Amino acid sequence: MHIDSAEKTRTKLRADKERAKSGSVLTFAFDLQKTNPLPYLVTNEAYYKKTTFRIQLRIHNCSTDTGHFHMWHEATASRGPSEIASVIWQWLNQMKDKDMLKKEVVAYSDSCDGQNRNIVISQ
Repeated sequence: MHIDSAEKTRTKLRADKERAKSGSVLTFAFDLQKTNPLPYLVTNEAYYKKTTFRIQLRIHNCSTDTGHFHMWHEATASRGPSEIASVIWQWLNQMKDKDMLKKEVVAYSDSCDGQNRNIVISQ
């Protein structure tokens, strides 16, 4: 059942990519990448004493096949739903400024509970 559901999603994504390339819809996928420590240290003692992590959100525009990386560190903001929604909102406004925003927008994510699968993102 899980494999069947995944295949249906892949088929839908392929169809949405084709619609995006034809210009009728803006389709994008987004994913919160693994957090990385700043600065990168290899010694154990120094590693556990530092507290700053870099957070990176990747947005892939299926219309143009381009990737956009948005990075910040945890002293600026966390990696919760509000921060993810803010980055997506900012990116969508950039698409609007470039006249790439369509009447219909389709977003794909990895369904990570705390970050993507919530009311903040869906509104």
